[in-house]
This record gives sequence, structure tokens and C-alpha cells, in this order.
Amino acid sequence: MDCGPIISSSYTLRISSHCLTSPCDGAKYDWSLETLNEDEWENAPNLTNMTATTANTPSMVIKPNYLKPDTKYRLQLQVTSLLKTEGLAVLEFKTAVAPYGGHCESSVSEGVSLETEFTFECIGWQDETGSLTYEFRLNNQQISYGVSSKSASTVLPEGIPENDYRISVNIVIKNALEVSVLQTLFVKVRNTGLSH
Repeated sequence: MDCGPIISSSYTLRISSHCLTSPCDGAKYDWSLETLNEDEWENAPNLTNMTATTANTPSMVIKPNYLKPDTKYRLQLQVTSLLKTEGLAVLEFKTAVAPYGGHCESSVSEGVSLETEFTFECIGWQDETGSLTYEFRLNNQQISYGVSSKSASTVLPEGIPENDYRISVNIVIKNALEVSVLQTLFVKVRNTGLSH
């Protein structure tokens, strides 16, 4: 079943209705939101908590992170004029699912500071948008820049001795709608030699 556009639940959703004729002056706007649950549409609870707009307005703004990921929605607007004529508009859409089905790994688990080359690779990730990007980061510094391939190679600084020389490398797997998954890999990096 086709259900319209796919959006990110982390975005603000803005929908506006436009009625430019005089019968719309003073009209009543009634919004409702439903979710598809096992082939049945059910009213979404707490719509007023999800919105940044007040009731009875021609526009609806749903705040970020209030819609559930991987869910089909139906947003309806019923407009009733002062003359009691009615109009109905329906928008069906789906919220995106995060990238899934893959893993990331390091070519080696231990190495020597600024000497051993570590290659971090991501394998098997899938997404319904068909477009993924991979960002490899050490703390807040990027190991790879821009739209990277599924792997990145680098040498690393020494890990903290109190933390058993462990360093965490964060990999952000992101789809075209900027829905992302974070994978963290830990490696040991000593100043010299690996025997202790």
C-alpha cells in the first residue's frame, strides 16, 4: 500500500491549508491524526501535545521527535464554513526507519600510537531511501570528511592508561533523511609495544 511521502520523525512537520474565497472567512478547522496499526487506522493520542500550533487554525506544526519512526500516519483536516459547508483534506505519510541490518568492525583491535594503521569498515547496512553516508569520528574530530565510503583508515593517538589504553571510534550511519544510527568501536592504542 502506497502511503505518500517518507519523512524523518526528527524534523518539524509543517502543513498549511489555503482557502482564499470568502466562504472560508471565520471557518472552523478541525485536525486529526491517525496511525496505521495492523491494517486499521487508529486515532493518535495527545495530538495537542505534539503540535506547536493551537486548535482551529489553518496550519498544523508537529514538533520534532513526537512522531514514531517506521510508522504510517494519516493527517486529516475538516473545514466547516459559517454557512455549514464542509471540505476535507487527507495527507498520508510514513516516518523513516533508521538504517539497519549491518555492523562495523576494525581491521585490528590493538596497535601502537601514530604507527599502526587502523581501518574501520561498515558492512551490510540497508535503508529504504537507498542512500547512506558514513561518518567516522574520534571524539569530536572526524576521521573521514564529507560523504565517505563505507571505510576509513587512520593512525590513532595513545589511549588513556587509566582506561586500559582504550579509544572509542564513533561511526554515524545516516540516510538521505538524516535518520542515523551510531556504532561505537573500541580499540587499544599504546605508545610503544603491546606487551603488558
